[in-house]
Amino acid sequence: MPHRVAIIACVLIAILFFADAFLANRTLIPAGFLYQQEPWQSEFPQFKTEKSEQYDLLFQFYPWARFFKESVHAREIPLWNPYTYFGTPFFANPQTALLFPLTWIHLALPLRYSFTVVFTLKLTLLLLGMFLFLRECQLSPAASFLGACVFALSMHTVASLPFPYSNVTVLFPWGMLAVRRWMSSPSAVNWAALTTLLALIVFAGQPQSALPAFVFIGLFAGLMIAEAAAAGGQFLPAGALGPATVQQSVGAVHQPPLRRSLHRALFVLSAVVVAALVSAIQWIPSYEYFSDSMVPLGPRIIRSGLPYSIRNFLNFLVPDFFGSPGRQNFWGFPGYQDAAFYSSAGAILLASFSFSEKGKRKDGLALFLVLTLLVSCLVLLGTPIAENLLSLPGFRQMRRAKFVFLAIFALAGLAARGSEKIFNKGSATNHACSSSADRWSCWWRVVFMVLLMWLGFWEFEPYLKALGLVKTTVLQGLHAIAFLLLTAAVLSLKPGAWIKLSLPAILLADLVTVSYGLNARGDSNALYPRLQTVEALKDDNSRVYSFQEIFQPNAAMVYRLYDLRGYDVMTPRRLFLFLKEIDPNLGDVYSWLISLDRQKIHPQSLLRESMQEAIETYGPPLVDYLKTSASYYSVKVDAIRDNPQFFDLLDIDYLLLERRPPPVGYASVNDEKGGLSVYRKTDCARTRFYTQWTESSEETALRRMKSVDVKERAVVEFSLPPPSAESQGTSVTMRELERDLNGRSYSVEANRAGIFVESERFCRGWNAYVDGERRPVFPANFLFRGVFLAAGKHRVDFRYEPRSFYWGACLSLLGLVVLGLVSAMIRQNGRFTNRPYNISR
Repeated sequence: MPHRVAIIACVLIAILFFADAFLANRTLIPAGFLYQQEPWQSEFPQFKTEKSEQYDLLFQFYPWARFFKESVHAREIPLWNPYTYFGTPFFANPQTALLFPLTWIHLALPLRYSFTVVFTLKLTLLLLGMFLFLRECQLSPAASFLGACVFALSMHTVASLPFPYSNVTVLFPWGMLAVRRWMSSPSAVNWAALTTLLALIVFAGQPQSALPAFVFIGLFAGLMIAEAAAAGGQFLPAGALGPATVQQSVGAVHQPPLRRSLHRALFVLSAVVVAALVSAIQWIPSYEYFSDSMVPLGPRIIRSGLPYSIRNFLNFLVPDFFGSPGRQNFWGFPGYQDAAFYSSAGAILLASFSFSEKGKRKDGLALFLVLTLLVSCLVLLGTPIAENLLSLPGFRQMRRAKFVFLAIFALAGLAARGSEKIFNKGSATNHACSSSADRWSCWWRVVFMVLLMWLGFWEFEPYLKALGLVKTTVLQGLHAIAFLLLTAAVLSLKPGAWIKLSLPAILLADLVTVSYGLNARGDSNALYPRLQTVEALKDDNSRVYSFQEIFQPNAAMVYRLYDLRGYDVMTPRRLFLFLKEIDPNLGDVYSWLISLDRQKIHPQSLLRESMQEAIETYGPPLVDYLKTSASYYSVKVDAIRDNPQFFDLLDIDYLLLERRPPPVGYASVNDEKGGLSVYRKTDCARTRFYTQWTESSEETALRRMKSVDVKERAVVEFSLPPPSAESQGTSVTMRELERDLNGRSYSVEANRAGIFVESERFCRGWNAYVDGERRPVFPANFLFRGVFLAAGKHRVDFRYEPRSFYWGACLSLLGLVVLGLVSAMIRQNGRFTNRPYNISR
């Protein structure tokens, strides 16, 4: 397989994989899943629903992309999202990935097509990046193509494509390639490419994946330096990673001394520093956003995710051994993409040949891949050494599930390396497994893998029977065994040149068969249609809420309604604590967890078992956290159990309820049309003016609010002049003048000094301008934005102007300047140049 042919094949595979989604009115967004929810289900009962695990794509990433697109077309920078969580930072949320280049595709294309284009480009970059990296490591085009297919088309990789997590997966092999190119052939272009790729990993939108990516890219660079030292101070040329290839590559390119190799390593460190500067506009606001959320709270075991069980690794051998959420029979850990490990049983067989030659020192590439696989599995399993690693400063927020892509990457690299040994052996002896011993070794490995599959069936037979998974799991097991036997059969026959095509083709057929259906093909015409329920509301500035699982969080963004709820992993801390005063059951995961009987077969039985093990290990602190604040994704008050005056302060215009009486003060407005009732409160206010207040701290504000009439007296977290003791009545006129995404303007006239409170969520970064003069904005009644006004008539402008964004922008500009200066220095310094290595020969 020639080099250029393999590149063309990578591009064609990516295009064909999603080609049907470009036809007719199809889209990769599971639009039909809407119609399992209210009010879409009742208003469109004839619509065919879809069972899909891509919930986030429909209720998170699509609304975000639409909001981003509409904001840019309206010539507004979407720093603030007013439609969810009572208002929340948008740009600072790393998962929006607004600075990641593929996100910009949504600006140019209709969203029903743009997601398909983005997925196709991601798959293309995955295939090409892995292929070029393996070629740079001196593997043949056929072996490199095989490794690229295993990495890019594994079930985990394909299932993760809708998530920002996959952006880091896409960039990781390119980052490895950039390190290799710079270390072997230093030039201004290679250094700038490395720096840019490191910055893009930060822009990718998944800090918890970016950190392990940086760690293993650094590990790879360190191993290259060690290999140079082992080679007697000579740095290896591009594509020759290991002492075994030094003598073969002499003359391919100039061999610099070890000191120059260390200089190159220092420039790798400089690339990290400059990339941190360039990406400061993203990570500085994101860190501020993170620190104001619920995520930093609670035991680390929750923040990093529960340890995997050894049983999860059965998914490496059998696709969907524990079922599939697409068929509504998935059991075990939530997060399907984190448990869908299957990367072809044949790839595991080929990976075992990577270590088949005895008596020879393993090269640096093999060492790196083995270390990556070993460390990833230790972290996933929650071994003590891995737990100590995750407890280090800077690693405490790292989620263990983000190490799965590294395990897949290592397996793909080892499979490519094993196939390369088979190809080389075949060309020398005209046999893939040249001797009887080799062939027996191959088949013993097959028997061992089949035995592991059988043991898995035997161990979990009661669960499989109870959940009705026996038939589907057996079929999936037979699928894996069939491709495993086919791979072994090819290795045992006398090959010609066809073996370099047949092995990649077998693995490609295996992976496409199991991965193709992981992404839904929805009807684009079904994406968020007009709703009678929404049209029954008075205007598009209405604030809405629902106690039930209807009108899902973030759907309000699409219909331009303001929702108290949201859907994101970083729930705002102040909002969560405020709503917990209304519903103490908010975030109580423990009560739900203990209701799952481990003695009965339940789809979440393994989750209960794993959580119980964690509780026994970490004790009461974990139990307390599960009872009080374990809600990562949303704020869903089920009922007004305490402090109804707090709920009144939220000034919610419309409640969307299904067969449920509304709270006091709400009246029906739609006679239950559309399958649910819409209730309206007519005396909602977006602003309040207080002439009496009490000072407090954040820790005591909620407790103080319970002891005062919060409609007459405000509790503020700011030092203010004492309120007036005058007995004269208060005359106040308040009127909204204008609003946009990042600000509000009001006209306020009062005969007494007081606190003007906007019924919007307080967040760092908001400033107030009173008659053009900047004034501090402080928390009023714990959740809302307040500003002090003297008596008289004023224009009050609230603007969201986060310092973190502007400081980050300044540092990013500085980083771009440094990037240009260092690149120019490298270009002018002749000792840092080398003739590039031609990998296409």
